[in-house]
Amino acid sequence: MTFFSNLLISMVLMLPLKTVVAIAAEFLVMPYYAAKIILDTPRKKTYTKIKYAADKRQYLCVYEPEKNVRRCKQVILLYHGGSWRMGSPEFYRLFAQKANEAGYTVAVATYRFVPKYQYYDLQIDAELALKATRNYMEQQGRGSQKIMLIGESAGGNMAAHLVYDTVRQGQPTIFSGLISIAGTINVQDMGDSQGLRNYCGRRSSQMFADANILDKLQDKETLPFFCMHGSKDVLVNYQSSVNFVEMLKLRQNENVSLVSLPDYGHMKTCFTWYTNPILFNKILEWIFEQEKLQISQMSN
Repeated sequence: MTFFSNLLISMVLMLPLKTVVAIAAEFLVMPYYAAKIILDTPRKKTYTKIKYAADKRQYLCVYEPEKNVRRCKQVILLYHGGSWRMGSPEFYRLFAQKANEAGYTVAVATYRFVPKYQYYDLQIDAELALKATRNYMEQQGRGSQKIMLIGESAGGNMAAHLVYDTVRQGQPTIFSGLISIAGTINVQDMGDSQGLRNYCGRRSSQMFADANILDKLQDKETLPFFCMHGSKDVLVNYQSSVNFVEMLKLRQNENVSLVSLPDYGHMKTCFTWYTNPILFNKILEWIFEQEKLQISQMSN
């Protein structure tokens, strides 16, 4: 059966009719938003494709600013969304162009998909993509630049584990911050769905426990965190972002931001965070603030 037929069956069996209708509406508007981005995407935007492992899905695309653009001191690394089973780095050429124009090198990583692969496999892919990005920057003579991580939708949990699972990663100082765009950071607060089970198993499983980012937070956290989430999101629970931000604020009393988008659903958030100038400028301004903060800390 196809992904969408499986999704429809799981919705009908597990959810109230009102929620089923809301979810169906999200998927009905997806082609509109996707088509608009495709039409606005530059056809000649060049990039470097880097394979980080043997599978056809294990690669990333690196987009560089034009030579006459002032380069910023951070690299943006994006893990895309798509329910852990769809999406590609090439779709984000429009985002890359806009970030390049602001001076940022952009890497967009993809990964193997569920249901054949699950949380443990995808986290390995996230780590390998990060390593490939750092190797690329070292080859460009910019190995000292820090990385600003963006986790969009399904990519949110993968990105969060890179920065908060310090027992496994042991490398938090390479990051300048983490941005969640309607991200599935806190799986514990997510509603039950076939997509979530495909990713990290049933709630009673060890894999689900391992995917729970709350258990990875330290008593004191310092990494800047920015979250943008629509209040009408029925695919990735908006309250899960609210709860994560509140939990994080107990561990760090500054540089934690939540931008709530009233009446935004999941698709509207994920397809307009970089096409809507107001939303994109909010993100760019926050990223730039982290760069100024780094420079200030270095001078002190």
